Formats: sequence, structure tokens, C-alpha cells
Amino acid sequence: MFERVCAADEMALSDVDALIRRAKTAPLHEIPSFRKTLSVTRLPLPLRRLAWAIGLNFGRQRANFCGSFGVTSVAAYGPGELHALSPGPFLLSYGVIKPDNTVDVVLRWDHLVCDAALIAQTLTRLERVLAGEIAAELAAIRPHADARPVRAAGNRL
Repeated sequence: MFERVCAADEMALSDVDALIRRAKTAPLHEIPSFRKTLSVTRLPLPLRRLAWAIGLNFGRQRANFCGSFGVTSVAAYGPGELHALSPGPFLLSYGVIKPDNTVDVVLRWDHLVCDAALIAQTLTRLERVLAGEIAAELAAIRPHADARPVRAAGNRL
């Protein structure tokens, strides 16, 4: 199920975490995006396909229904690779943090939207933000937690 987090870049990490945790634990009928998805799945097959066709192919409907990118992971359940698919143009997935403090990150994208150079720049920027701003915000949230050193992943990220 997809949970939309609008303007996540303007929210504190604790607020984003609370939204995601609520979506994971609350009953399905309490989450608006889940209710919308379930209502479409109850349609007869021809209407369901029509709804998906409209949602994916008309104007800004794809972004309205699917968002502009997705983030997913199975890291909470242990190591393993995730080859997830998404109706959106971008999907970021990640694995568990390894003993050497690195994490594998995979970014899948639609080549019709952008080329690989932009993706490489984006992953480099992601690494800088995770090691800088995000690490600082996490340290402020948990000042007494054991801080693990952030190590650059180089080409592995």
C-alpha cells in the first residue's frame, strides 16, 4: 500500500517517522490513501483498468495518484535485495546497515523522465545530505545514542 507524505522535505524527521509508523500500525480504514486504493480494487476489472489508465496517463494524474517518487525497503526484516516496481517515475530502495556502516541504495527511474547523469548527481547529493543534515538532526533527536561514524560509500551508494 502506498502512503503519501506531502512536503516531506519541509517536515522534521520525527514527523515523517510518525506518519509512516501510523500507516504501518493503524487499521486500513483510518488511512485515507489506503481507503482510496481499496475502493479502486473493489471495482470490476474493466473499471479498475480504466481507473489505472486514467490515473497513469492523463495530465498530472500520475503524480496526483502515485506521487513523484517512492521509498521502500525490507531492511526491517533483515538483509536482502528488493527489486520493487512502482507506478511512479522514481523508486528508491535500501538495505540494512552493514557492519562497516554502509548501506546499499538502489534508485530505479524512468529513462523517459531523466538520464543517468542526473541520477548519479542525485545519489551523490543524497550521500552528502545523509552524512550532514540528516545525521545532525538524528543526533539532536537522540543526543545520548551511540553515534556510529558516517563513512562515505563512494561508488557503492
